[in-house]
Amino acid sequence: MERRRRVTGPDGQEADATEIGFRTHGEHWNEYLLDDGTVIRLKPVVTMITRIEDLVDEKGQPVYIVESSNVLSVSAIEEGEG
Repeated sequence: MERRRRVTGPDGQEADATEIGFRTHGEHWNEYLLDDGTVIRLKPVVTMITRIEDLVDEKGQPVYIVESSNVLSVSAIEEGEG
């Protein structure tokens, strides 16, 4: 069942949108090695996708709004290590 809602589009205007169901195909970590030896791992996790009705981009593609949250993992070197 489609859920319709009002969203703020990329132009700042309110627009009608349809919530689109999805399944996770893969979620991968981005890893960053800091100069102090700390490793930070970051992964965005999508929580909702909506398609703005009657709006396309300059290439004619539908406009989607993707809501997500970030999952963060920090592996810091203990004082005295390294």
